[in-house]
Amino acid sequence: MRFRYFPLLVALAVGLAFPSTICAAPVTLMLSGTLSGSLDGNAFTDEQYVFDVVFDTTDVVPFSDGFEVLASSSTFEFSDLQGGTTASVTTPVLAFVNNTFGTLGFGNDSIGVDFIVLGDPSFQAYDLGTTLGAVSPTFADYFEVATPLQTSAGDLIFTDAFGATNTNFAAVPEPGSGVLAGLGLIAASLGRRRKKRS
Repeated sequence: MRFRYFPLLVALAVGLAFPSTICAAPVTLMLSGTLSGSLDGNAFTDEQYVFDVVFDTTDVVPFSDGFEVLASSSTFEFSDLQGGTTASVTTPVLAFVNNTFGTLGFGNDSIGVDFIVLGDPSFQAYDLGTTLGAVSPTFADYFEVATPLQTSAGDLIFTDAFGATNTNFAAVPEPGSGVLAGLGLIAASLGRRRKKRS
């Protein structure tokens, strides 16, 4: 009786300690700042933006200097552009972190060219699968790529900008389904125990 819940507690503890190794866990990389360029042929300057990149930890692949992953979805939100514009990116986006150089960036995977690269010492130990609190990168480079990003709001092109410091970054994993399953099993067991008593 005393050890009835021991296996469930062990499963929960393992799920909390190693959520990304037990099962898939979605991660959202959030980048914000100001950006110049054009969207659907309309030029804009110093627009506030938020760039969300979502992927699954099971898709993260190591390479010699770090990790990379193909995003399952990515979205640009411009708060003031045309009264507020959300542009879902349809071009395949690759997120990567280079631990050797302390850089993290995003590239157009269809042509193999980066369009944003950030630099910060915190990226030297980052693995694309864990939480990384708010970071103000030491530099942020935006590249005007000949092949624009295709989005639901039209083609998006950046104006070259190097060393920009008005950029913020964070990585937020969602709770692993192993943890949630463990909590669900405990709740179900407790509910069953209460039913028997009544």
